[in-house]
Amino acid sequence: MSAHQYWLALILVTLGTLVYRLVFLGGKRSPTLPDFLKKAMDYVPTAVLAALVIPQFIRLPHPDWTVLGAGIAASFSAWFLKIDVLALVVGFLAYGILVALLG
Repeated sequence: MSAHQYWLALILVTLGTLVYRLVFLGGKRSPTLPDFLKKAMDYVPTAVLAALVIPQFIRLPHPDWTVLGAGIAASFSAWFLKIDVLALVVGFLAYGILVALLG
């Protein structure tokens, strides 16, 4: 994907998201969502973050092992410790250590 295609896709997705949100926010009344949809909406930020981050970890056919190792370390620390900021710190530290070792 070229830089122009990337920016065009980013702008189109941004505009699409803006229009989609304005439909709900600009309406006269707020729509009532069923309970199962309200519960499902709790997972949207996690799914979006995963969709943005995971392709950076897996770059086939030549993965960057330092990035992959740092991502795995941050994921495990987030999973077990349940502290988001600490997961970021662990990821950055793991990346720095892996770059120094594998450099």
